Amino acid sequence: MLDKIKYTYDYDKRADVLYITTVPPVPSEGEENNNGIEIDYSIKDGNPCGIKLIGYKKLGWERKSEDIINCVSTNLNTTKKYASSMVQKINKEINNVGI
Repeated sequence: MLDKIKYTYDYDKRADVLYITTVPPVPSEGEENNNGIEIDYSIKDGNPCGIKLIGYKKLGWERKSEDIINCVSTNLNTTKKYASSMVQKINKEINNVGI
């Protein structure tokens, strides 16, 4: 069932990276693409368990809510509704803006 696994997020201002990870976190290895997105996979079972948006502010991710929603829902096997709710919280807490 989608949304059975819960996720949390954290923004590292110094590194300019937004982390979205499973709760509880699991040991993982990441695979980065050319767009500043790194997908983390569980070492134990190979399932996706997190996303890092590298260069969050520098690359303008704070203005790309729909892209983040699609990335989270596609790669972390969750619904767009759950991903949208998370992005709204991220925007409110990190960016002080609505979706």
